[in-house]
Amino acid sequence: GTKLSFPLPSFVLDKSISLEKLRDVFQRADLPAWLKEELLSLQFTLINSYKRKYFRSLNKKFRVTLDHSLMYMRINQKNNSLKEIARVSEEVIVELKYAQKNDSQASEISQEFPFRLTKSSKYVSGIDSLYGVEKPMI
Repeated sequence: GTKLSFPLPSFVLDKSISLEKLRDVFQRADLPAWLKEELLSLQFTLINSYKRKYFRSLNKKFRVTLDHSLMYMRINQKNNSLKEIARVSEEVIVELKYAQKNDSQASEISQEFPFRLTKSSKYVSGIDSLYGVEKPMI
């Protein structure tokens, strides 16, 4: 897959963060109209934080990212205490990144990993960890 990236104006992520403050950041950002509309419709649920290490193959066709020290913090619309870490995960997420044309080689590489391959989403893991199988209360 691919990811789109857009810069946001500077803002402080502290206990005073609120949905209103984030909406103001999105309004001031130089974003396409469709994205601004999407962002303004979203609600808070969590903040996830992690450390990442990057590795690249000698031929530069493959990258591996290693995410660790995952933290999930419950967050709500108005009042937040970001000093309180709701959950810390011992998970390590390894991701192999490559162009689609290198898919067959990637399969060979991933077979050498000494662990089971699964799909993973840090957001979904955080929601599950903080709120269980039910959707978060907003």
